[in-house]
Amino acid sequence: MGKELIQILDGSKEEYLSDESKLKGFADSISFPTTKEEAAEIVRRLSADSVSITVQGGKTGICGAAVPFGGHLMNLSRMKKVEGLRKTEDGYTLKVQTGLLLSELRKMLLTKSFNTAGWDRESLAALDAFQKDLAYFWPPDPTETSASIGGMIGTNAQSITDYRYGRLKEHLEQIELIDSRGDIFTTRDLDLYLGSEGMYGIFVGATLRLIRKPLKMWGICIFFKEEERLLRFAEEALTVPREGTSSIAAVEYIGSKALEYIRKLGQVSSKLNDLPDIDEKCRGIAYVEIHGDSQEEIMTIMERLAADLSEEERISSWVLFGESGIEKVKILRHSVPESVNMTIKQRAMKDPRITKLSTDLTTRNTLSEDVLRYRRDAESEGLEAVIFGHVPENRLHVNIIPNSYEEYERGKRLVEAWYRRALESGGTAFREHGIGKVKKSLFLSVMGEEAKKRILENKKSLDPQNLLNPGNML
Repeated sequence: MGKELIQILDGSKEEYLSDESKLKGFADSISFPTTKEEAAEIVRRLSADSVSITVQGGKTGICGAAVPFGGHLMNLSRMKKVEGLRKTEDGYTLKVQTGLLLSELRKMLLTKSFNTAGWDRESLAALDAFQKDLAYFWPPDPTETSASIGGMIGTNAQSITDYRYGRLKEHLEQIELIDSRGDIFTTRDLDLYLGSEGMYGIFVGATLRLIRKPLKMWGICIFFKEEERLLRFAEEALTVPREGTSSIAAVEYIGSKALEYIRKLGQVSSKLNDLPDIDEKCRGIAYVEIHGDSQEEIMTIMERLAADLSEEERISSWVLFGESGIEKVKILRHSVPESVNMTIKQRAMKDPRITKLSTDLTTRNTLSEDVLRYRRDAESEGLEAVIFGHVPENRLHVNIIPNSYEEYERGKRLVEAWYRRALESGGTAFREHGIGKVKKSLFLSVMGEEAKKRILENKKSLDPQNLLNPGNML
């Protein structure tokens, strides 16, 4: 391993200085390790000279955690190898490098095809069983499939289907890291490291728990004439009981302002060309996803969902079958933040101080209470708010779209008030998108001294020189 591991970061590599947050940073050098040993060697060299290291993977983060402000930038996008497979009592575990993208992992699992170079005999035997077995998958399902496994671990990314499958932690056996001295170690202490954004160690490997894939995956999109009926339907969907092996996996809400942004993206992007046009009279969309092994069971759940819903209350419905059908809804859902980001980027060109303002919290209120409160609060401040997200736990994403820096400042104060209110009422904050640099001041303002003290103690213990991902969170 020669000096070529570390390269000068010149203008040809400027694309690596930003992520989806649209923050733009700077760094002196950059590296693209392909193995954990190379990454460890880079850390050892840099730590000897007290050079800070910012780590990035898929660059899909919206909080700027992967944007460097000085020092060295380590890009893990070439660490994509699947290192081994094991058969367990209830499924399989798959060991991967953390630069692997979720979309790439899914393709491998779907085709049951892996590059097995370097695999041991036990892994090859497990692969033989895996290829003869039923389909298995890794359940975490964020809407951004180009996220890397390391990025998901770093932000503790959540899934639209965790209503059925649970949180990310439940689908990780262990993780492999490099500490600030350049030593490689493996841990099962997921609570400490999940969501730590690379501040305590660099994620270079993960052992994923695979479970049997349900035989059937259905989705239904319902386009409502009235917001009030949409909200009531979405709340009631969570009360529909499972039927045998089948149950609701996800319930998503897309509000009327979010629909405007979907239409806006449709005017400049071809991504939505394969989807039917959304009626101008539509006031919002509810999406329900159902997984199970029996078509009859899923039909029973669908009938329960529609039991109290009249034809007069909805404009239309889409019923989607299998992963290819469901993917169309994900494109629709993902077009909301994509369009919002596009708008923010345009407005930031007039004033670079403007960035996206959004919520990442849960509450114990009803969905109706939260949506109406968010909308009323934004309107009272003269702010544009786009509301969409996950109905379980009211994990809604409220995006404030400021037209000026003065509106941006008002929006910041409003978002902080929402976070404080959620925490005071027993909700949670910073659940899935991370904190990074964009939400650092908000995090430090609302989380309290005890949380700050705990994180600072961990940081001093695990990275006393503050070399790993400095500027994130603290």
